[in-house]
This record gives sequence, C-alpha cells and structure tokens, in this order.
Amino acid sequence: MIIALVQSRFLGYERYEQTTVPAQSERHGRAASEVDDATNPMLQAQVANTGIVVAVVVTYHPDAMLAERLRVLRAQVERLLVVDNGSREADRVLNVALACDCDVMMNQENLGIAAALNQGLQFARQHRAEWLATFDQDSTVPTGAIRDLLAGLQLWAQPMPARRD
Repeated sequence: MIIALVQSRFLGYERYEQTTVPAQSERHGRAASEVDDATNPMLQAQVANTGIVVAVVVTYHPDAMLAERLRVLRAQVERLLVVDNGSREADRVLNVALACDCDVMMNQENLGIAAALNQGLQFARQHRAEWLATFDQDSTVPTGAIRDLLAGLQLWAQPMPARRD
C-alpha cells in the first residue's frame, strides 16, 4: 500500500521537464484542505507539530477507481500530486485529478516510477513539505492512515525510559 513516508530533507532528486497543473484550491485561492481530522485527541496532539505532508501518486493507465482513491488520500494531506507517466487517456487522468483537488504533472512519456517519484520529491520540496508519502495508482489508503503513521513515528522518536536493572 504505502511505498514510503519519509522526511523530504533527507532525499536527493533529479530534475525533469513536465507540465504542471495546480490544484483547484490553488487556482481559486482557497487554502489547501487540512490533514484528516483525528477522532482521538491524543493522536491529534501528537501529530500537531509534524509539519506539512505532501503525497504523490504515480499513474500509468489507471483504472476507474482512481477518483475514489484520490479523494480519500487528498483528505489526509496538505497537497496531493498526481504524476501521470504518459497514459493514453491522459485527459481523463487530468480531469479526475483536478476534480479531486490534486496538483498534476503530465509526463509525455513513461519515465518510470523512479523518475516520477523524484518529480514528486521536487514538488514536495518546492512546497516546503516535511514529509513525503509515495503511492502508486492502485494504492488504497484507509481514512486516517497518514495521521496514524505520523503519530507512530512521533511515539517511536521519543527517548526510551532508562532501564532499571
């Protein structure tokens, strides 16, 4: 499901030429949607200071369920970038992504998953993301998954209590 959730400052990237289409929220001057609401106040407090999360979904001839998967993921992150790797139905991918309030990069040909993920990393850096979550087109992300991952990372990063022998 999740390929990676990494702090973007630790990764390098390469530059690629692409066409970028801003998300609907950016085109209309609205603020990007908030990270998915936490039902647990403890988790909400734990992820409050984790920084901006950007997700990237790489597509290549995606199926009809793409819109549903993008909507669920979009509700959980500050920005969601869809990188299409030269799909034959590029207009459909573009329209679905924009309808889900995603940013879009349309590659003219299939550059491969690594190149597309590097484009996502570059996008995340440009938007000052602290975290980058990467997915492929058929990843189904449960509601609250990003929040739960960040909460788990924060718990893991806390110092362990001293051993008492």
